[in-house]
Amino acid sequence: LNPVVRVGPQIGEAVRLHRGLNNLGVRRVVHYLLARMGLADPERTANQYPFELSGGMRQRVLTAIGIAGQPSLLIADEPTKGLDAIVRNQVVETLYTATQEAKASMLVITHDLRVAEQLCDRIGVMYAGRLVEVQETKRLFSAPIHPYTRALLGASPTNGMKPLPGSAPSPFDRPQGCAFAPRCDQAEGACGEDQAMRIVSSGAQVRCWRHAG
Repeated sequence: LNPVVRVGPQIGEAVRLHRGLNNLGVRRVVHYLLARMGLADPERTANQYPFELSGGMRQRVLTAIGIAGQPSLLIADEPTKGLDAIVRNQVVETLYTATQEAKASMLVITHDLRVAEQLCDRIGVMYAGRLVEVQETKRLFSAPIHPYTRALLGASPTNGMKPLPGSAPSPFDRPQGCAFAPRCDQAEGACGEDQAMRIVSSGAQVRCWRHAG
């Protein structure tokens, strides 16, 4: 957000660009969007500067800008990074409301497993820049397939924070074959060969030679 421009004009710019409304129409849409994002006094908020708002309120304003153009796809890149638990929950609620309001799909990029679980119908797990597993959310959390997915879930606070041995490879020095193999307790010779994503019986996709059949 621009720190020296009031909130209303910042949202209004996106509304005017995408919807072609006059000033009165823009103002009405701005107030409507702020109300839909859960801000109790939209008119007052529209007249405030970003520094006068809390972190959660600023996230809601940004989300209002994001849906002002009535997109078919929302992309949320690390939307909860650096936020405390209370504000994080507010952001998750706001993003969910935004997709309902815009009737849009949403792509969430996050390191926060709980956020992914709350917002996503389907999750793709990446390691060293490549997808290793794609599965419906409920099944991924109850029956992870790829060794990295299992290790990732095991390292979460709710599962005992079991650490992964070793460290992630440099993007400039990737190992041959499966990049996770040096840290995997099930690694064998076949892990040195590159594997394609394969569909397994549950409908999930996984990049692991153990599921090649």
